[in-house]
Amino acid sequence: MRYGFVAHLRIAVLFAVAAVSVAVLTPEASAATYSVKNTTELEEAVVKANANSGANTIVLAGGSYVPKKTLALTNTSGVQTIEGPTSAPTVRGQSALIAGSSVEPTFDQVLIVEAGVSAAIKNLEIGASGGLGTPGIEDIGGLTIESTTLEGNTGSGILVTTTGTLTARNSTISEDSEFGALVDGTASFVNSTIAFNTDGGIQNVGMLNLINTIVAENAGKGDCVGAATTSVHSLDSNGSCGVGALSKTNPLLQPSLLNNGGTTPVHSLKPGSPAIGAGEESDCPATDQRGAKRANPCSIGADEYNSTPPTINVPANITTPATSKSGAVVSYTATATATEELVSSFSCTPASGSTFPIGTTEVKCTAVTGHENTAKASFDVKVTTPKHTLTVTVSGEGTVTSTPAGIDCGRGNTECSAEFEEVAVTLTPTPAPSYTLSAWGGACSGTGSCAFSPLEANESVSAEFSAAPVPPAGGITTAGTAHVGETLSIAKGGKASEWTGASEGLTFQWEDCNATATECSAIAGATGNEYTLTALDVGYYVRVSVTAKNASGSTTARSSVSKVEMVHSFPVDVHGEVPFTQTLTSYCTEVNLGHFIPAETKTYTNTCNVTATDTDAASRLTAEDASATHTGHLVQGIYYLPEPLEVQATAEEKGSSTGVRTLAAPETLLNFAEPFADDLLTVRFTQKIGDKVGLHTGVYAKTITLTLSTTTP
Repeated sequence: MRYGFVAHLRIAVLFAVAAVSVAVLTPEASAATYSVKNTTELEEAVVKANANSGANTIVLAGGSYVPKKTLALTNTSGVQTIEGPTSAPTVRGQSALIAGSSVEPTFDQVLIVEAGVSAAIKNLEIGASGGLGTPGIEDIGGLTIESTTLEGNTGSGILVTTTGTLTARNSTISEDSEFGALVDGTASFVNSTIAFNTDGGIQNVGMLNLINTIVAENAGKGDCVGAATTSVHSLDSNGSCGVGALSKTNPLLQPSLLNNGGTTPVHSLKPGSPAIGAGEESDCPATDQRGAKRANPCSIGADEYNSTPPTINVPANITTPATSKSGAVVSYTATATATEELVSSFSCTPASGSTFPIGTTEVKCTAVTGHENTAKASFDVKVTTPKHTLTVTVSGEGTVTSTPAGIDCGRGNTECSAEFEEVAVTLTPTPAPSYTLSAWGGACSGTGSCAFSPLEANESVSAEFSAAPVPPAGGITTAGTAHVGETLSIAKGGKASEWTGASEGLTFQWEDCNATATECSAIAGATGNEYTLTALDVGYYVRVSVTAKNASGSTTARSSVSKVEMVHSFPVDVHGEVPFTQTLTSYCTEVNLGHFIPAETKTYTNTCNVTATDTDAASRLTAEDASATHTGHLVQGIYYLPEPLEVQATAEEKGSSTGVRTLAAPETLLNFAEPFADDLLTVRFTQKIGDKVGLHTGVYAKTITLTLSTTTP
């Protein structure tokens, strides 16, 4: 509830005081600056400034100031300024806050601008002041508020008396228990926000000017009791302020005051707010309440919306060994920054210092700014299992390598060791030419690859390579047809010279087998390099085994199997004739290159599809401009285009393109080196026109003949 009688009574008294003060002003004034860092120094600075003629400035360090009596500005000889830090705090509570909770008598104003005084408040928070019917600030003279937040006052935020004038620029009045502002005199709000006040936003019985200002989300009597005298590009949420186009509009404000990178807190605009970019351009300040650069046109209200997402810096992928069965505790550093605002929330999951399990875990980080701009980033934390040592010893000529890499043993390096996590490890032997793997030793056996799935302990392995004969590349092959009465011979591998190291010669044995060669029996007497099939072999699969020997041992290699069949056959001549056929079918009768645009360098293009068939061994597709006038150029009567018409063809199946051609003479577009059928040919026409070419209204055209012809008699 507003108690206008008390306010008006005070104005009458203060006017008399102001008149006396003006009478004793000296003609010369001396300005002074008072830097304060606690409540006592603030109270003393106000007394000194009132006594010192001239413009005075009281500069507050960051922190809370709780005066025990009202700060009354009485010096009329120059502008009296109270300002907080100009650098933005990183968290709430580091700005300069003047709280009136301890002012005596209780519920009195924390600040009064007396009659005739010109005052300015900058970069301050003022709250917890006033009381029932008493504002936090009483403006009887002339007050300018910039980048200031009036918040949480017990009464109204500010009273502009009938003699008072107020200019509030880039400022916020919020969360006051009564009205945000009481206007009996003249008040102008420029790019300011009056919101979330308990009894109402503004009560106006004087002259109220709203410029690029938000009055919204106020409870009680609503946004305005008494419409604005003038309004320029302003907004209200319930239609009571007379703002025009943006009346009854939700500005989408963050409901809580937020430190978003400025010296004082604001209600930040949410994405999609109708206040974004809706300000009157000529009235937009250079910066907003936070000191952030304004857009042009600016946003309505104290906060300039910023759509730039934050930047997240995360570490590179981390790999660390496990310290227990649960994994490992991993700490990391990830940060988030934003342009001209603060990151309101930033978190990474799992958090730094968490226990990460064995394996790879993706750490996901999310940052959100006061304008709800969001960014995400991630990195991997890999916790490895314990490592075990694998040792390999090689004898003879050959190498042993591992997958994953680590072991590369042989070629003079006869003993190797490597550490592996508890993963699958495969050892692969590679004998030198004329050598074979005789045997594994230690933890491996057999003559093939050796695998650990996984490697769970320290292991030792030996590999012995010997120079046993080596069959030819590709193995043993046979020639001939597997029919009764036919002779099979050894096509490859039947000569000692085809083997490596077969110094003691070769022996042969032909065998009858089942289809999978898992059961085979030697054919009696079939020990030569050839074998003639008999009726006894029908139904079996025949192969040959070749054994080579040298001083180090022997090696047996076998051919693949061939099924033996009884076959009776006679020749039949089957033939058909192909007559000469050549077709060229078009799917287009004209190619429209579109509208030619004068005074613009541009390339115009379009295609024509045709299908073609040719039974000749070689043929070609040609294009020809048969006209004698401006051959190869598009013409229109006496006019023609200086750049030649270009043509190129491609074939879906057979033809080889000769590239781009102009049409000064018949040009080959495609060559065909073999017969083809129903091949889709795409012919592309291209016309280049420069910006200096004069174009005559009408159609530029030319008839182009496509011909498919043979290139051999």
